Amino acid sequence: MLVQGAQVAPFCFGKTMHYDYIAIPPQDVPRAAEPPFQHLLDTYASERDKTISICRSFAPEDLTFRPHPKSSSVEEILKHQLLSGGDSSGNL
Repeated sequence: MLVQGAQVAPFCFGKTMHYDYIAIPPQDVPRAAEPPFQHLLDTYASERDKTISICRSFAPEDLTFRPHPKSSSVEEILKHQLLSGGDSSGNL
């Protein structure tokens, strides 16, 4: 589920990132069994937020664009990216 509004995402290179939509709110990011691995979970959540923010920035009419007739459309690429990242809902 996406959370709408100006939210704060996990720590990233010393800066707090802000996204319009948060796929994984910071309080829902699991805690790693070993503290050195927490960065992996935080990074995964942050990358999901970035990916969904980019997906949502496309206008509907741009989703059918193909750079070449044999290429996937923008929509196909975005769906693949989201589904391969663990979001099986297919929501853009």
